[in-house]
Amino acid sequence: MKRFIIIVLLLATGAVLALPGAVGVVAEQQQDRLVGEINGFSNQLVRERYERNWFSSESRYRYSIEDEQLRRLAAAVTEEPEGTPQLIVTTKMYHGPVPLISGGSSPLAWTDMDSSLVLRAPSGEEIELPGELRSRVEPDGSTRFIYSAAAETRALDNGLTLAWQDTRVEITLGRSQEDLGVDGDIGVIRLFDKDAEIRVGPATVASDQEKSRNGIWTGDTDIRVSSVVLHEVEADNVTLALRVLDDSDLASYAVNLGALNLRGEGLTGDARIDFLAQRLDAEALSGLLELMGEYPNGGPMPVTDRDALLRRILRGGPEITVRTLRIPMSEADLEGDAHIVVEPGTGATPRELARGLEGSATLLVPKSLIEQLKTNGTAEARNAIELMQRFRVLKPEGNRYRIEAKYAGSLLSVNGFPVPVPVF
Repeated sequence: MKRFIIIVLLLATGAVLALPGAVGVVAEQQQDRLVGEINGFSNQLVRERYERNWFSSESRYRYSIEDEQLRRLAAAVTEEPEGTPQLIVTTKMYHGPVPLISGGSSPLAWTDMDSSLVLRAPSGEEIELPGELRSRVEPDGSTRFIYSAAAETRALDNGLTLAWQDTRVEITLGRSQEDLGVDGDIGVIRLFDKDAEIRVGPATVASDQEKSRNGIWTGDTDIRVSSVVLHEVEADNVTLALRVLDDSDLASYAVNLGALNLRGEGLTGDARIDFLAQRLDAEALSGLLELMGEYPNGGPMPVTDRDALLRRILRGGPEITVRTLRIPMSEADLEGDAHIVVEPGTGATPRELARGLEGSATLLVPKSLIEQLKTNGTAEARNAIELMQRFRVLKPEGNRYRIEAKYAGSLLSVNGFPVPVPVF
């Protein structure tokens, strides 16, 4: 018995000593897979440093912020509108028996990680971002990320004040990076001075997604924001619901966007948009989204690759429906709906598309908006309005104009009036 106990202790000691190194390798491989998933075919996320020790490791990654909207947001913090800002993520990892016995909300884990976030300006100045990011590699191979930030107020050098309330966002990523869950409660975020204010929140985020065999993220996403203030425009209960399906290699997207009590110059009331796109070739759509990801700022894509993917999508016979469009305006609401169908097998040339396309749309436009477009709109908009008024195409309906358009077989009619469509 004594010999058996000694052998067991020796084996256990060997496992404890060997396990951290093995888990460290697995953790590094997990990070590499995650980096590959984020990058796709781009190189925005780059490893600057990775030091793997026996019981702990440390990594440093650099993410180049190339998206135009994110760059503008970063420029508001760095005050450097030119150049490409970067997000620096430094992570300290503990692996082996340490996280297994460390306790916490989920004590059983292979790796426990603490990360700090720094925004690096184009000039090289580094600005520490609020909050902390903790992550754990669970025994089943999944990774759980938890971002939390305590309430704080900061005075910025440009005279603005940035304030936020308690925030917590949890993200769970499956072992193979093919399923994703998000659950978050975000406190009110304010950026203001004595003359103006931007305020968003509180908000909740919930998402449950799974990558299909065609590479499309499917599932449901729900975002709810109690209040939004953007300078002179305000809204309550802003909601976004997104459902993506990939059924029999045909994808569909359902988007519902709403806002209550929208108010501002020329706006008053509730707004809503319900959009549905169906029968999209899932494999071709995945390829097109991947191609677009390589050009985040709308740069020139390879025309041959893009057109080939678009042709495949069109041949599948996509169907697009705008069930509800309602923008509340002071005089009257702008309302509309539309339905567009492409006959399966339709080609991508303008002539083929013109023959294979069918659609209808109805739009109720406030008369005051038409007058504004005549005065301040583009030359094309002014010419189109003058042409419709000259031929009395616009149908008055109270304080709005009704516009009904139908298209089939290369023929377009607006309120019953035929409109020539050039086909090249």
